[in-house]
Amino acid sequence: MAKIKTLLTACCLLALTGCSLAPDYARPTMDIPAEWTASQQQALQLKWWERFGDKTLNALVEEALDHNRNIAVMMANVDQAQAGLGIARDAMLPVPAASADGTRVMARDAMSPTALRNGGKNTHAFTGALAASWTLDFWGKYWNAAESARHSLLATEAARDNVILTVQAAVVESYFWLSAYTWQEDICASVLASRESELKLYQNRFDNGQISDLDILSIKANVETARQALANARIAKNAAESSLAVLLGRSPAEVMKTLGVKAPAALMRPLPTTPVLPAGLPSEILERRPDIRQAEENLMAANCDIGVARASYFPSFSITGLLGSASVDLDQLLRASKAMGALPAAGAPPPTSGRTSAP
Repeated sequence: MAKIKTLLTACCLLALTGCSLAPDYARPTMDIPAEWTASQQQALQLKWWERFGDKTLNALVEEALDHNRNIAVMMANVDQAQAGLGIARDAMLPVPAASADGTRVMARDAMSPTALRNGGKNTHAFTGALAASWTLDFWGKYWNAAESARHSLLATEAARDNVILTVQAAVVESYFWLSAYTWQEDICASVLASRESELKLYQNRFDNGQISDLDILSIKANVETARQALANARIAKNAAESSLAVLLGRSPAEVMKTLGVKAPAALMRPLPTTPVLPAGLPSEILERRPDIRQAEENLMAANCDIGVARASYFPSFSITGLLGSASVDLDQLLRASKAMGALPAAGAPPPTSGRTSAP
């Protein structure tokens, strides 16, 4: 009968621990017609940059995914969020503890009761104990904290995906800017060489008195204009190369040299056509965007935090169990006299001068 009562008590406690004070999260509904037919549904190409058919670009993007500092930071943030989720979930489990002690009572300690009982001989005392305490989650405080940590983890993963997508797009953009400015540099260098050659011819004619000062000054101005355009193209090219260096974590020239590429391969062929999105895409496809997923997961985490804050108004209940043994001989410790017990406890939150109720 006692076992049945104990079992019923445990079931009641478990039922009470299912309470949650967090408001129910409901995604706002919108009346949007689904016009995306099954024939238009296509699998997303994760490595979308491969559509350009540029091996150098593919290598640069893979290099950025492996060595970009921002991606490394987001990976570390995901690991931190995973650890936080583990800590939050462990708070719902019993906390075990173990202790062991050994003492020796000297015979010269005449005032020792143990020494007196043993005729003034040296004695030993060994104790060992196992304990576990469990805070009952009556109000769903720890469950909501674990759910908040889980949604925070999902939000961090979405933020990581957003950074990865941003880095991929930035590498592709910087690569094509580098290609454009390299092409522009070649054109400007060719124009400058042509105008410098033209200047030599006009200088001979000017020396022979065939043209006026105005004509020779005009030709010299054209040369300086071409020289300035070449300098601007080189500055822009260096900026694009520096941007790639930041994204890759090392010099893009070093990467291209490793690949045996002297100039961006995009200069060697025409660019592919821009992909056209199919008509009739539903708005739900926007839910795949990492920034939108991150925002919703953060909202759901905040919703769970409300339940944690509300539970702080109510008292907490815990149970502590103890199993111990004591003996004068270490080898007899497990067979010696044992003590066991369970102690329930309750605690009410103290006044916090508005810290709990503060928004």
